[in-house]
Amino acid sequence: MKPIGNDWSEEGMLEEISEFLTYIQDNQTIDPQILNELKSQDKDKDYKLFCFLVEGVFMMLVGVCGVVLNCLSLCFFTRQRTQRLFHRLLVLLSMVDTLYLVFSMLSFSLPHLSIDFVENAYVYIIPYTLPLAQTTMGMSVYL
Repeated sequence: MKPIGNDWSEEGMLEEISEFLTYIQDNQTIDPQILNELKSQDKDKDYKLFCFLVEGVFMMLVGVCGVVLNCLSLCFFTRQRTQRLFHRLLVLLSMVDTLYLVFSMLSFSLPHLSIDFVENAYVYIIPYTLPLAQTTMGMSVYL
């Protein structure tokens, strides 16, 4: 293919464009292995984005909303004039659910949002937060 000249007429431009398209068609061989690697990289990127959005952002939003609403219900049921057994059970349930949400966010959601957290603190807190999250989930079921 010759370099593009200074011929700016329509015929010259059309000729150069047709030469360029011919060159592209003649040299359009892509190694199938490279193509498969590109496709797998796209799938990895899509999966990482999905994990970040669902396990990181969405789970954190749900957890924060749950903590706020549990604190509101805790305030509501502790300010009741007559404290019946049912109210006390709901207070305990909101406390246990709040603990479960905090431990779950530390164990599952925060590692997807912060690389610094994973590198510095995650290894040290996971032996405590994961069993506590599972224990508080069991407590929540039985309350």
